[in-house]
Amino acid sequence: MGGTGFPDLVELLINAGQVAPALLMMMQGIVAVMGLYLVGSALVELWGVSHDNALKYVAGRQRFSTGSALISLMVGALMSAMSTLNLMGILSRTLSDDYAAERIMPADMAYSAAGSLADKGAVATVALLSIMQVVGFVAMVKALMTVNRYYNNEQAHLGSASGWAIGGILCWNFKWFSDVVNNTLGFNVISMFTPFS
Repeated sequence: MGGTGFPDLVELLINAGQVAPALLMMMQGIVAVMGLYLVGSALVELWGVSHDNALKYVAGRQRFSTGSALISLMVGALMSAMSTLNLMGILSRTLSDDYAAERIMPADMAYSAAGSLADKGAVATVALLSIMQVVGFVAMVKALMTVNRYYNNEQAHLGSASGWAIGGILCWNFKWFSDVVNNTLGFNVISMFTPFS
């Protein structure tokens, strides 16, 4: 707390960053349920393709398609892999040669309230990276759902899905991405947010 009775922004960022791993854990559970739903609906659709009279049992469907069922099955399987963070680790290793398949935990954000501004800045950087992991996870879910919508003849584009996927991987692995930008262009992204270099 500052002398004004209001918390300073670094403490707010650290507190938000400490909530991010629990939020990410909750989203992993939601993605697991979404993946199971997509796999189940794909199996029902594959059953419907092979049975001519199946449309009367499934309300709201006009037709069954093998292609959309197989894509839903694949997207459901990828979402199930995302629920354990295995997919994020594989995609991170593909891009950065670093298997980053774990959340940044609140224990990494421990600091002393009487610590220096540089110590708080270091913890705030870790909190920022934790928040970026949440953003990257949401972007990957959006990419997979966009692919599913595209193959189910809804209004979606594969270009936007690939943009969401690349952005999601870069946000998940933001420390690596900022190091690449720093080494390539000499522009240190992380130091913009912290009082140290």
